[in-house]
Amino acid sequence: MNEPTLSRRVTVVNEQGLHLRPLDMFVRCASDFDARIQVVKDEVRADGKSILSLLTLVASAGSQLLIEATGHDAEEALATLAGLVEGGFVEQDSVDAEETGTADTDTIALHMSQTDTDVFDTTQTQSEASDTKPADTEKADTEQGR
Repeated sequence: MNEPTLSRRVTVVNEQGLHLRPLDMFVRCASDFDARIQVVKDEVRADGKSILSLLTLVASAGSQLLIEATGHDAEEALATLAGLVEGGFVEQDSVDAEETGTADTDTIALHMSQTDTDVFDTTQTQSEASDTKPADTEKADTEQGR
């Protein structure tokens, strides 16, 4: 079955253009849909579900993009993604925090729990560092009377 492709032209309004943070938001949003998403700038076509592919567009503020969506949820995907670009990638919680000068701590905690990075404590005391010497080093120290 050949599904039609829907498209919508949008303008990048984000002052910094499409750098990693907004592209991450776009890809995460696009990935929520089954539709195939393509983004076109000039003659360059990019996969809307790949941050690396989208980076090749080098879309600065004022750039014209054509978002294409193909699939059963194409209309919803297109409306959502176009709204994201045209809204400057601003989430409502961020707007609320800027207007009031405060941030919703539940939202911050949720955002922090959803990050894909792990935090490691790389500090070691001197005694911990000496306790973790490789076996070969300990053997050599013993033989040399250390």
